[in-house]
Amino acid sequence: MRTETILKIYNTLVLPTFLYGSENWTLTALKRRRIEAAEMKLLRLLAGHTLYGHKTNDYIRRELRITGILDKTDEYRRNWLSTLAKTATKPNPFYIIPLQTTRKKNIWKTEETLERAVVTVETERIKGSNP
Repeated sequence: MRTETILKIYNTLVLPTFLYGSENWTLTALKRRRIEAAEMKLLRLLAGHTLYGHKTNDYIRRELRITGILDKTDEYRRNWLSTLAKTATKPNPFYIIPLQTTRKKNIWKTEETLERAVVTVETERIKGSNP
């Protein structure tokens, strides 16, 4: 029972945190080995085995019914590449429909704008009558 709860925590917290942004990583052979070593260190503890028990990585993964982080990383990268390929063929709607940059004039006149119009008409009349 303890292993099941730990695996739930591993699947809900550790994996998503680790795999965040993994689509864009550049993984060299050295980084891949280090990632797998860190993963197996954690999984070995979860399974209750020690390093000196000489259990293989595949045996521990099969026992816990977990796929490797590097396999998931490769899957994420394939999904990301297929998403990019799909979006590259679709037209971008922002280029097809230009955004309207000019504001439309308000055709409704409020009392305040009417009062301003009356004041300006009266001031123009007064200015026009004075020499």
